Amino acid sequence: MEHARPPDEKQKRRFSWPAAFDSRWLTAIVAAPPVSLLRDPRIHRVLGANAVSSIGSGVTMIAVPWLIVQRPGGAWIFGYATAAITLALVLLLPYYGWLLDRHSRKTVLLAGEAFGLLATTVFLALAIFRGEFATWHLVGIFSAGTLYYTIHYPALFAFNQEVFELAQYRELAGLVEVQGQTASVIAGGLAAVLIERVDLTALLGLSTASYLLSFFILRPLPYARSAGRTPSKLSALQQIGEGWRYLGERPGFAMFLFCAFIPFVGVMVSNYLFPIYASRALQAGPAVFGAGEVTFAVGSILAGLTIPHLTESIGSYRTVLLTVAMFALAAGLLAIFPAVALYLVLSAMLGWGNAGSRVARSTIILTAVPNSLIGRVNVLFNLFERLLRTFVLLFLTSQVDRLGAPFGFGVVSVMAALAWIGVAANRKSVPAA
Repeated sequence: MEHARPPDEKQKRRFSWPAAFDSRWLTAIVAAPPVSLLRDPRIHRVLGANAVSSIGSGVTMIAVPWLIVQRPGGAWIFGYATAAITLALVLLLPYYGWLLDRHSRKTVLLAGEAFGLLATTVFLALAIFRGEFATWHLVGIFSAGTLYYTIHYPALFAFNQEVFELAQYRELAGLVEVQGQTASVIAGGLAAVLIERVDLTALLGLSTASYLLSFFILRPLPYARSAGRTPSKLSALQQIGEGWRYLGERPGFAMFLFCAFIPFVGVMVSNYLFPIYASRALQAGPAVFGAGEVTFAVGSILAGLTIPHLTESIGSYRTVLLTVAMFALAAGLLAIFPAVALYLVLSAMLGWGNAGSRVARSTIILTAVPNSLIGRVNVLFNLFERLLRTFVLLFLTSQVDRLGAPFGFGVVSVMAALAWIGVAANRKSVPAA
């Protein structure tokens, strides 16, 4: 019998892309999550503390934007307040990277929980003294929550890289994503039930208790500064310059990472659009808004469970390409077809696309960027994200009353589509896994 002639090199190159998406990635999507890291007691405290604070603060950060946009001129106030907060945080970010470099990352994590507890308690006391929550109280609570997230998540990322092993990074990224989004499911469900049934005072009480409990869960966590990490003598701005030089020597890799960051920018902008979209485009109440938060988190949980296996099967780069495409598609469909059932499904797609790109991107950063530079590189990405988010929010806030929230999701979809092109164009610059 005549044997089939093997394909020549040109044919192999031509068909290498479809081969990456054979049955292996479908099998990978439904595979069980890795469990080896779960035998480490340190991860139990990290995940437990993060879950507690995420649920408590998450309920507040869902309820407060909804309450703001229901007030006269609320969409305008919420949009410009969010843009102003974002721009203010741009000025603090360089010094936060410097702080992470100079101090114990566990201490910074504990300081974040203490800040969340103090800020929430202050606004709760002011509202109780006044007898009501003024709009500026709500904006202040939202601002404090945003600052808490700005402190907490970079510190958690840097802490995890310092105390866990390189071989555990892929599994670690998936577990943190699953935990964070499971907490978001619970927070979204609670918010949907409680927003119109429970006074905001009780919700803030839940937040303060969660920050306090998280602090005491983290406090006994064993920690020692990595022997290879010594404090830099550079100033905050000089450290940013060092991160800029590192990326400047790798322009293709830098462009890939910036483009892979766009779904996260889109989600931050969507957090402004979601309550307006549910209230005005869908003519729905807080239950639908909360349900959208839940399905978004469910999609993110699925990403945390599936993406580590998917990256192992087809590689982190192609996983980023796939997830950014999914995010762009979901945002575009939200813009074109405003309907409650579709909104819930597409929110899950947005969650999967965003979380999936974040897990795959984090795996690439953890693997490729030296520990001594990762904080400085992350600061640059956060500066980029916040500046772009500020400009997009200012633009959408000026247009949302006239063009509606679906137009905003159209803008997010175009951003993600352009990001997909940027990711695809810089394939050769991504270090091999």
